[in-house]
Amino acid sequence: HVRRRDVLRVAMPLVAPEGEISSEFGEAPCFGLAEVRTADGKVLHQEVLPNPLLGTQKQKGILVAEWLVGQSIDMLTTVREVNKGPSYVLREAGVEMRLTRTARLADELALLGREVAGSEHRAGEVEIEGEFEDGGEDQRRADHGGTAAGEKVSGRRDGDAGRGEGAQRFQGQGRGHD
Repeated sequence: HVRRRDVLRVAMPLVAPEGEISSEFGEAPCFGLAEVRTADGKVLHQEVLPNPLLGTQKQKGILVAEWLVGQSIDMLTTVREVNKGPSYVLREAGVEMRLTRTARLADELALLGREVAGSEHRAGEVEIEGEFEDGGEDQRRADHGGTAAGEKVSGRRDGDAGRGEGAQRFQGQGRGHD
């Protein structure tokens, strides 16, 4: 049963509240959260929250992933792949993961808004369009069971549950293109 999601709740790790997207996940000082209406891509609400787990010593990434799941996010957009443990937590909660194609929160939200408004967004799926400069990207995705920026990213893939393969979906990949 597929239900249409009217609002997509998106999170991005930030360097500072001004909106530069951080290359860190667990160590990001704050996170931008936004609600994007899927019908027209309009940003309905946006806020920046401090990372409450910044001072944590062990399993910071996993704890941040659990905190974000508690914030009811549907999608996490990051500069680089999220490590295996946090990725597993996010995927099990049905959070879609994608790589950024811009450096700032506002630009990424504008891009995402255009994408979701131009496609039919369904629970657990978002169609991301793009091209790669690297012709070997398709083979690396096949080798690692994953996707990269510019591909369809799904919060869950049939057969991944309990085996851990899906948690490595971005492992070994670059950004796709800048």
